Amino acid sequence: MFPSCVFGSSRLYRIKFSTFCCFLICRQFVCVIGQQFISPEEFYNGIQNNIFDAIIDVRTLGEWNQGHIQNATFVENLSTQTSIPIEIQGCEGACRTIVVYCRSGSRAGAAIDLMVSNGFNGTIYNGRGTSQWTAAGYDLVTSDSVNAKCSIGVDTAIPCETNATTSSPLMMTSELPSSPPTIVSSVVPTTIKHPSMFPTLTPKSELPSIPPTIVPSDTPTTIKHPSMFP
Repeated sequence: MFPSCVFGSSRLYRIKFSTFCCFLICRQFVCVIGQQFISPEEFYNGIQNNIFDAIIDVRTLGEWNQGHIQNATFVENLSTQTSIPIEIQGCEGACRTIVVYCRSGSRAGAAIDLMVSNGFNGTIYNGRGTSQWTAAGYDLVTSDSVNAKCSIGVDTAIPCETNATTSSPLMMTSELPSSPPTIVSSVVPTTIKHPSMFPTLTPKSELPSIPPTIVPSDTPTTIKHPSMFP
């Protein structure tokens, strides 16, 4: 038991210690609130469709060497740094689309918070982590870290002003607009006939009375005399 003169009463010490622990936990998760998360499926489709200007891995070197997501740029422990490393300098523009991941999403959230506070104005997604990635059935790779397409260290980097019309943020399923039904007009013209184009029918009561026609027979009729009957 520590002297009360140092820590005060035991109950007060426990309260202070609990408050300090809550502060550490909240510091890790508060930055995640309000961020845009994407699923492993959306992450994978974004890679296949070349949506991202940068895919940033913010884990430790040991975690990186065990396997990472393809086309990733390794920025070790970005969530604990105080400035933006050179690997992703040049990606601050509003036209950029970036995804950040770690093991589960917590450190990625802290790294995104650091990036935003240092002037990153583009679309930044929290790609969660390698745990969700592998759980969804996607493989990790052990290739070298790649230079982000938007980094100042890439000779072929497209300026943000030029790339503004070509970079398309990843469309979330929940953000898809609801399109009104399309009415397809018929290509067959419809002809409306004037009443004068229809034949006029005469009522049966007004039809003229036609006398019966007697058709002469070609066979002569023989009238027998009474004397001819037996």
